[in-house]
Amino acid sequence: MSDPIPKNLAMGSLDMSLRDLLLHMTKNRLDHAVLVIPGTELRISITTASLNKTDLITKAVQRILT
Repeated sequence: MSDPIPKNLAMGSLDMSLRDLLLHMTKNRLDHAVLVIPGTELRISITTASLNKTDLITKAVQRILT
């Protein structure tokens, strides 16, 4: 099985609480988000998926970020 290709890549400003982000992800059937903190090397990964799907998503994100 090949790594999944993300269906939706977006960039923008995040002005919501973590709870609101998780609700937005659930409502829009988004299973993964990577938050990039401006001016730093810090990236925060948020995944709402099964362990198997999380492994596939992680591989795809690693491919994108490298």
